[in-house]
Amino acid sequence: MSTIRTRVAIVGVDRFPKYATALRAMAKTLGLREPQFTGRVTDAELSALYLRARAFLTLSEHEGFCVPVVEAMATGVPVVASDRAA
Repeated sequence: MSTIRTRVAIVGVDRFPKYATALRAMAKTLGLREPQFTGRVTDAELSALYLRARAFLTLSEHEGFCVPVVEAMATGVPVVASDRAA
């Protein structure tokens, strides 16, 4: 049996403490190894994350025009998103 080595980066500022706590608990429950909670990143750091990414996931239910989806697509990263809109 082969092992899949995956790293997860969760980018953004923890403006909602309950949500941030829930994300950390979910990462632990899922057994994610060393999830990276980046907090705020510079444009250069964000670009580097996109360039290393194999996929971009967003399941937000409250997005208007979701710029990160466009950024991911612009760098050729496959996008997984919910079918919600503002």
